[in-house]
Amino acid sequence: MLPKPSPDLNPIEGFWEWLKSDVVHNVFYKRFYHHRNNIAAFMKTHQF
Repeated sequence: MLPKPSPDLNPIEGFWEWLKSDVVHNVFYKRFYHHRNNIAAFMKTHQF
């Protein structure tokens, strides 16, 4: 069993939750590069 995510102790957990909710939640990408391009655009927009 995996431990529960704890964004207070590990900031990357919050980042992944935010990325998943904004970029990949309920979205089907026909090709992997569409998925990759949308993640890259998200990161560029939010200055990561």
